[in-house]
Amino acid sequence: MLMNALKQHGPEIETLIDGLTHRQVDALVERLRQEEQWDLMGAALITAQEVPARAIMDCLISNGQYAALVPCACLRRQLRQVRLSSGGRLGAETFRDLDAETDAEGIPEHIMSEAEDIAAAAASRRATASVQAANLDRDPLRTMVVTMLTEKMVTDRPAVEALLVIAQASAFEDTRREAAMKVANNTRLVAALVKAERIADLVGVARGTGLGSARQNIAKAMAADFERWRTEKHEAALEFIAEHHPEQGMKDAAKAAIG
Repeated sequence: MLMNALKQHGPEIETLIDGLTHRQVDALVERLRQEEQWDLMGAALITAQEVPARAIMDCLISNGQYAALVPCACLRRQLRQVRLSSGGRLGAETFRDLDAETDAEGIPEHIMSEAEDIAAAAASRRATASVQAANLDRDPLRTMVVTMLTEKMVTDRPAVEALLVIAQASAFEDTRREAAMKVANNTRLVAALVKAERIADLVGVARGTGLGSARQNIAKAMAADFERWRTEKHEAALEFIAEHHPEQGMKDAAKAAIG
């Protein structure tokens, strides 16, 4: 389906990704909406610039296509400007040119060695800074996706399913945590997930929050159905309760039920 859509709309893909004005983008997004090209819009959202990305997001949300927003929240990187670098070879060309001059003695070896050490250290610092910047990826559109889905999750179950996936599968810690906290802080939703025996999802959400308090609260919600887990020998639920419940007595009971 996606391949066919790409082939069909090939000449328009550049606009869908890099469109600069609403005049360029809005008519195209509306056409895709009429054709129900949700997968194509969701795929474009991963790398689209801000103007087309926001138009696509609004379209998908207003049409209840929450699943198409998930790849963006899981895979989209913050768009950054690329800066060209000398790669640690600062001054190397100058030194070579001076050495090549026939009427000059060239650069003394000990000075050349010190200069190369300084250039190597600078390159190392730039490389470290680049890695740190990549780890601090704060794309605002990922946050917008989580916020939009949170606004819909009370009335639309597919929005909950989308948040559950993001909380466990986003490549970015801040997005995983944000989605997980939206779920974990909704006590009625957590209770409903326990009742539906969505233990794997609850464990994933608890992990995604990165908070001991959230894990304890989810363990307490699971413990409300403790007899059920003990009767069914539900190891995943019992193990989670045994590890994270705040009361030692309940921990011991869960460990005994595991056997």
